[in-house]
Amino acid sequence: MRPVGFIHGWRPHPETRALIDSVRSVLTEYEPYGPLTLRQIFYRLVGTIGYEKSERAYKKLGEKLQVARRARWISFGDIRDDGDSVIEPDGWHSSDALMATIGRAVEAFHLYPDIGQPFRIMLLCEAAGMVPMLGQIVARYGVIVRSSGGFSGVASKHALAEDIAGHFDRFKRPTAILHIGDYDPSGEHIFLNLQRDVGAFLDDITAADVALFERIAVTPEQIERFGLPAAPAKATDNRSFAGLNGDGTSTVQAEALSPGVLAEIVDAAIRAYWRPDIASAVKDREAVDRAELGRWLGKGSR
Repeated sequence: MRPVGFIHGWRPHPETRALIDSVRSVLTEYEPYGPLTLRQIFYRLVGTIGYEKSERAYKKLGEKLQVARRARWISFGDIRDDGDSVIEPDGWHSSDALMATIGRAVEAFHLYPDIGQPFRIMLLCEAAGMVPMLGQIVARYGVIVRSSGGFSGVASKHALAEDIAGHFDRFKRPTAILHIGDYDPSGEHIFLNLQRDVGAFLDDITAADVALFERIAVTPEQIERFGLPAAPAKATDNRSFAGLNGDGTSTVQAEALSPGVLAEIVDAAIRAYWRPDIASAVKDREAVDRAELGRWLGKGSR
């Protein structure tokens, strides 16, 4: 019978206990990046303790962590579980609640960090589970983060093209699209198809040069540099693929990059398009605007 609710008095085997301790170490090390997905934890274990790299081992890890969370050895909030959708009604308990919210909004007021930058930057990630973590990494830049899986349909790619063209018409700046995806036939195809299809739509929508596309991870150079674990491509995927050293088969998933390394890669990619002097001026303007809003509200800004 499957367990329900919390498990009390759990006594795991020494091997399982050692695995849970290793998971705890991973969660502690990468706590600044927010909750990790199960697959990210899996790849950290592969890289740190030589955990078996197979779907069987991945499934086994998930089962053990389910039990560990029920036994309160690992907090439920430490691992990201996506999939649930919630719609809550909008409203207020009282007018005082509204005013309190406005006050907190004034105190936390900030401008978009990328105002005036030469490029609007959009970060696309093949793995939807990594989007929240990436959002934390790039928040100080005001970069848009989206899952690239949502652009598999023609309507989504057309909408992206219209968004890029519309932004250029309004702000007179192009969009730099940075892409993170698995180094495998699917990941390579997703990026190339996105670049070609959205680019073709843009050619018909506007004559201006409004977008550029850059694949920032995972690359063969990164695989070699960071010693990322590889696995054979799926036998059912017949699309052309270089693999590693021309073998045509070796693949690496984006989750194999540690959060810290990924943060460095993303930060370096963004800074190639970033003007620190412009960002500094925006911060100065932000402080002035916050103080003015505080005076308007009649309570000042903390």
